[in-house]
Amino acid sequence: MPLATLCRTTQYNIIHIKGILSYSTVKGFPGVDFNKYCSFPSQAFRGWPLKSANGLSLLDCSATVGKDITVCQSLGKKIILTIDPLDFMTANGTGTNGAPAVADNIWNLFLGGTSPNRPFGPSVQVDGLDFHIWSNNPNGVVDLATRLRTLMGQKYLFSASPRCAFPDFLINAQYFPTLSQTFDYITTFFLATPNQCGFRANPTGFWQTLQDWSTFTQPLPLIVGLAAWPVATVILATPGDYVNVTDFQSQNLVANMRATAPNFAGFSVMDASLDAVNTPCKNDEKGSLRRYSDVLWQQLTLPESQVGVNSAGSVACLAVLPPKTTTTSTTTTTTTTTTIDTILNAAGTGAAASSTSNIPNTSAGSGSGKQLASTTKTTGSGAISCKTGTLVVLAALMLMV
Repeated sequence: MPLATLCRTTQYNIIHIKGILSYSTVKGFPGVDFNKYCSFPSQAFRGWPLKSANGLSLLDCSATVGKDITVCQSLGKKIILTIDPLDFMTANGTGTNGAPAVADNIWNLFLGGTSPNRPFGPSVQVDGLDFHIWSNNPNGVVDLATRLRTLMGQKYLFSASPRCAFPDFLINAQYFPTLSQTFDYITTFFLATPNQCGFRANPTGFWQTLQDWSTFTQPLPLIVGLAAWPVATVILATPGDYVNVTDFQSQNLVANMRATAPNFAGFSVMDASLDAVNTPCKNDEKGSLRRYSDVLWQQLTLPESQVGVNSAGSVACLAVLPPKTTTTSTTTTTTTTTTIDTILNAAGTGAAASSTSNIPNTSAGSGSGKQLASTTKTTGSGAISCKTGTLVVLAALMLMV
């Protein structure tokens, strides 16, 4: 699904698009790929040499992804560029893949700097960056984050998306002792770590890990990342990671998450393209089928008297059973605010979010809520519900498939 279509047809406020896949490639620039929407060689910059040894290069995506970004921002959506590298930076910080050079290139190519080779067009800026680094190699990443935060100031959003196993190899107290000095929100993905924090494989670990991440990330908003599709291998998950829509009802999940994690801010689903075709409620009438994220949005924004174990009428979802699978493994700003509202107002290029919902105490309020963001390579991450008093956000990660 094209990014612009996703923005026009979903509740997402924030969309993370994937992304930057290499710190340094041809001419020392980052390597990007957006699958069928912008890839090598059809979108290569004219006159550039062949792509580097890792198969990546900087690309001219202005006519595709860049154009869609402007559409999304005109609708009030925040577009966050995901950094998900296949390579590593040098430990000593030197060279084209050292933290200073990488940070300056990212700033000049995608944010507020200047370059004749801006992938999304001369004037198109994303609204922020996300560290989706699961490589278990922290070399240079802290220096990169520090430099990027300095360059971005308060104008841009900066987030991190670790897996749920706690503590993370990178997003931890050793490397980021004061998390809120660097990041604006954290998305913890409950995927591909069944023994430590799988929703079905280890329910006790799931809730304990959620509490651990909440304690560590406060006062930042904490977003819970979920699989948007029940077939695990499709979204780099493991069997049992998918949280069925009926679980939100029978287990009163949103209320329990708010009680367990005071800074719980909603959900982020991976991936957005799969969420677009996941219509799990068999009781929905044709023509008004709810997506998986639509059900999560209702659970986040409607009063507690209408959701969770109280879901009834048009809110209730009688789930279509997920397909059976025999798969057992996969191969595949500084700120002190606790509110998404303040973060959105401070962050730069997009229009204001479409609507807001203040939620008293730990209960979801009525109304549509304010929308944050989603990600594109194209896989999507889902919804964010946060407390100012409280603000609800829906986000997605797009893998551009």
